[in-house]
Amino acid sequence: MDLIYTEPYDPIMSIKELGYIRNCSIDVDLGTVASGADNEFEIKLGLYENNIKKGALIYDESGSEIGGIVYGVKVDTSNQTLTLKCKTWRGMLKDHIVKPPKNEDYFVFDGDANEVLEMMINNSYDDFIKAAKSASNIHITGRIRYKDILTTLDDVLSDAGGRIKITFDGERAICEVVPAIDVSDKICLDNDYGIPINAEDSYGYNHIIALGKGELKERQLCELWVKEDGSITDNANDNIPCGLKLRTYIYDYSSVESLEELRKAANKKLREIGAIKNLEISQIELNLEIGDIVGAAERVTGINMKKQVTRKIIKGDIINGVSFLTCLLYTSPSPRD
Repeated sequence: MDLIYTEPYDPIMSIKELGYIRNCSIDVDLGTVASGADNEFEIKLGLYENNIKKGALIYDESGSEIGGIVYGVKVDTSNQTLTLKCKTWRGMLKDHIVKPPKNEDYFVFDGDANEVLEMMINNSYDDFIKAAKSASNIHITGRIRYKDILTTLDDVLSDAGGRIKITFDGERAICEVVPAIDVSDKICLDNDYGIPINAEDSYGYNHIIALGKGELKERQLCELWVKEDGSITDNANDNIPCGLKLRTYIYDYSSVESLEELRKAANKKLREIGAIKNLEISQIELNLEIGDIVGAAERVTGINMKKQVTRKIIKGDIINGVSFLTCLLYTSPSPRD
């Protein structure tokens, strides 16, 4: 890792690099909003090691996602240290709220993920953060109302098979959506790896009756079941659970606009309240990115599933320009957590 720092950012001036940070400790926390990551990083260095000011940009010359803007500076004269508190590029996406167009109730999107990302950014950030011009070949749809970009992308990309990639090209941060890498057929993390595993296997609801708009017999209705294999069906003759195995949830969604929207909402709700078969794995030392997928298994419960990497913590030291860093990955928690 080669960290470059600049003069404080000025939107009307070109970015001026001042040099490399050759000696420091660093702690980076990247991830989805749901993972609890704060998407910030902290750098601690000698008080007179580098003259880095609030508003400066810091980025990794090698092209990793590590980088952002210094929003706070803390001086400790007793220990002769300077601590820089920085917001990552990903964290900046969390700070931008997408509003509905004028006279519209929602911001509606339906198209290639990079085109949608460009619409969301919409020349904000003083043109400093830009969406990639290339097509992602990943299609996303949805509608939002006063919701930040990062949470929106987190929500839609996990189902679409994509992930966010952010690099700094020396002039601006380039955000794009790329396909997530699935290594579950090559890597299955289990008890033998000696890493922390939290597993849960318990019953939940396996039947939902979703009620939409309308009154009495005219009211929109959607009924779904979870089969033994975990798949969801709307076919009452498709080997659905019954008797003691049937656990039904009533879902009232009277403000829904269409039956298709009711069905999507019911599907999502059923996954949230359904049986829990969950694995959380932490402190994985693999070269993967947020959004990539690994295999995971736990012998006591017998759970075996694919898990998405949702958080990445990088910490360590840079000494005389040489990096001594540890990168730990964490997988997605249960939707209920």
